[in-house]
Amino acid sequence: MRTPVKATLHDSLLDIDSSPPSSPPLSPHRKDAHGPEEIPLELLHPSLRPGDSDGNEVHSAPQATSQSQGSSRSGSPSNDAGSDSPQDDGELSFLASKRKRTVSTDDTSQLIESLRRHIRLKTASVEQLTQFAKLSPIEQGIFLAGTLLKVTEQLEAHNSSAPSEDGYQIPTTLSSKMECYANMVLLSPLLGAYVTEPTTPADLVIKILERHPQYGLTAEVKNNSVKHDKIFRTIQSRCTALRSTMKKQVWASLGKYDQSTGKFTGAQDIVSFTKALAASAAKRAGKVTVVVTVQLCARFAYIRETMVTEVRAGRVRPDGKDKFWEKVDANLKAVRDKYDGHPKVAQRITQVFTKALDRDYETFGHSDEAKDLANSLSVTSVAQKVSDAATIGEDVREDQVSGPSWSCA
Repeated sequence: MRTPVKATLHDSLLDIDSSPPSSPPLSPHRKDAHGPEEIPLELLHPSLRPGDSDGNEVHSAPQATSQSQGSSRSGSPSNDAGSDSPQDDGELSFLASKRKRTVSTDDTSQLIESLRRHIRLKTASVEQLTQFAKLSPIEQGIFLAGTLLKVTEQLEAHNSSAPSEDGYQIPTTLSSKMECYANMVLLSPLLGAYVTEPTTPADLVIKILERHPQYGLTAEVKNNSVKHDKIFRTIQSRCTALRSTMKKQVWASLGKYDQSTGKFTGAQDIVSFTKALAASAAKRAGKVTVVVTVQLCARFAYIRETMVTEVRAGRVRPDGKDKFWEKVDANLKAVRDKYDGHPKVAQRITQVFTKALDRDYETFGHSDEAKDLANSLSVTSVAQKVSDAATIGEDVREDQVSGPSWSCA
């Protein structure tokens, strides 16, 4: 906020840096290094010399030559104790009561021109200031009071119309959909990154909701920066919490780790774990149907493999203050970069996750259910299809796909 400035003659016109080259040196009259300058008014213009009560010009008494050479510079006005020069020349009212001065039209024009250069007034403002100078003191006071009242009204109107996040409540339906798709996006086997920008899970969720304005993220809400930011930050916070929960579930699924042998005991098989993970996500999302597929199992087998490496290296912390998801993102990026431009890029990337699933089977075992899953063709739910499409940059709405029904509470 800009500090208010007194509307004083010295503050506006007599700054040493903006004085014309022909002005006498002003530095001897400065009070201190930071305070306002005490500058006799006659330095501005001869017509502003102080006068006596009858308006006659007052001249200083002659000084002895030796005294004038030793105590003052040539051309400097006298400032002895008998002078009627005011001590506080920051108050125009005080000056007006002590001095009578007549300012001609030329003087006014010069003052306005100096002010224009000093604060860089626009042409229109200079014209208004010129007209203002022609008004009587009473008219000037009324004009200034009216202008101040207008500015006050504008500030009050601005403050009352400014959007306030405190008054905006995210609609229930929109909140339910935010929870639903935050869970579904993080479960997607096609998700390219869990925390790394430029496209985070929160970005994908917001895009899905923007394609379904009937849930509450309308054009009006989207164009209101305060409301939209609140929605986005809420999604970001929820995704962070869900990742933390998911990481704990992945870690717990490995069973107990023996540091001396570097082995895990009591681990869940990957299919049982993935089903439990999907069930908990569906419960949070609100009666959402989540179909566990081979692709989903392969994705979490790949994540579990990363967890095994990080646990053995001692880089995973129970308090969550680690870089586990950043490591997962880095591994996913390395896979994409490796096969970027390959004629069979999709097949090669699929093989990476298939091999991770096979290694999980070998390390932690698998049930007969895993064999049945591998031999079946599962149809995913509507929510999964929309989320999968969003992760690969496709704009798909719920009414454009089919699958098991689901609803958000």
